[in-house]
Amino acid sequence: MNRLDRDVIQLKPDIAIVTIGTNDIFARLSAVQNATPVAYQNTITNIFNELQLNLPGTPVFAMGMTTSLRKYAHIRFGNFLPQQDIVQAVFNDYNNILWELIKEYKFFYVDLPSKWPEDVEESWKLCADGIHPNNAGYDLMAEFFFDTLLSTLIHH
Repeated sequence: MNRLDRDVIQLKPDIAIVTIGTNDIFARLSAVQNATPVAYQNTITNIFNELQLNLPGTPVFAMGMTTSLRKYAHIRFGNFLPQQDIVQAVFNDYNNILWELIKEYKFFYVDLPSKWPEDVEESWKLCADGIHPNNAGYDLMAEFFFDTLLSTLIHH
């Protein structure tokens, strides 16, 4: 929210791409106060409202998040993540919130979670540290985004 006006709205882009980081989810997994799905939903709603108000007619694409890999993330970041199935469930909750808001605002969803490998070891091949993608992961994200962009342009 703090950078939205400067980094997006003032530039008057042809399209806007919203990629949400995982800090909100990590705060929830670490039981930080006020880090709740409702707070996340409010943040996304505020971002979407600003985009809709200030960039009317600009296509907005939002990318779902891939789930962090507890098995590997703890090596670099410490042992703050609970078991993988709990992590997965929380990421699913947050991606579902994003998906519902995208439908409500009639924006476009880049369904990265459905394309990303569910298997921890397969997913690890696309990760730098269990949380952030490596070059291969970013290449795959760009490919999925480009596919969504093309199919959107073809259908509109």
